[in-house]
Amino acid sequence: MRVAAISDLHFGQDACAAQAGVDQLARCDADIRIVAGDLGSDKKSILNALHTLTQCPKPLLIVAGNHDLWVREHDEDDSEQRFKWFVAKVKEFGFWALDEEPFVSGDVGFVGSVGWYDYSFRRHDPPTDGIVIITKDGEKRWEQLTEKDYSAKFINYTLASDLAANPYAAPETRIYQTGWNDGRFIRWRFSDKAFLRLCLKRLKRQLKRVRKLKTVVAVTHHIPFKEFVVTGDDPRWDFNNAFQGAESLGALLLRYRNVRYCICGHTHRGGSATIPRRKGSPIAAFNVSGRPLRPTIID
Repeated sequence: MRVAAISDLHFGQDACAAQAGVDQLARCDADIRIVAGDLGSDKKSILNALHTLTQCPKPLLIVAGNHDLWVREHDEDDSEQRFKWFVAKVKEFGFWALDEEPFVSGDVGFVGSVGWYDYSFRRHDPPTDGIVIITKDGEKRWEQLTEKDYSAKFINYTLASDLAANPYAAPETRIYQTGWNDGRFIRWRFSDKAFLRLCLKRLKRQLKRVRKLKTVVAVTHHIPFKEFVVTGDDPRWDFNNAFQGAESLGALLLRYRNVRYCICGHTHRGGSATIPRRKGSPIAAFNVSGRPLRPTIID
């Protein structure tokens, strides 16, 4: 069985790149096609993505991404309702909503989840020397960042190198901000850890349903393994590693020995990794969100 997978189309941002990615997905020689989340970031762009994907032969399996759950202040729904809307629209267009139930083709099962994050992939050591985090309660070191800081999704910081280069500059000109836009556009009743627990519960239920199959392919939007964490020695990127995925997501997949393949996205960095198990065959893992957009073929 040949699988073609792509992720992070982001219709509404770069229409030409998104269209080119779908065109390649449609043309490639594959038995199963997969989109691992982030079709768009509002209803209009998501519907545009789904309409464009109709050019692809079926079956086409889709999981949601975090951008697919974004809502704005003027929207009437929250992110939980948007998730339900997304799943319904995926099915309405004739695709398989893998967040809702597994897909089986012969002796191969496919399970899926948007996944989420719990800050377990955060960078613990400072990404650069002389970084100071500025909070309303005062200053702290990078390694003193707490779960409360990460749950806020945004930090302000200064760099000692700036002070050395220009000691007479006004203090406010040396304060930087970095953050994760889920803090602005994900609106629901869940904490990050609570929603991750819900995702794990649903994914475990799917894994049990396909436990008798020889081979299972797990599809998540967020990354389940540290091998796909990208560090850049840059606070703007490394703070956001906290929001890339969760170790518990990978741990769940490793517990089911028939999970032989894993497909994820989210980071916009493509790649592959072999994830060892204590016993049994390793997992062949693929991040299919690389740029430029093109399908990853998995045989």
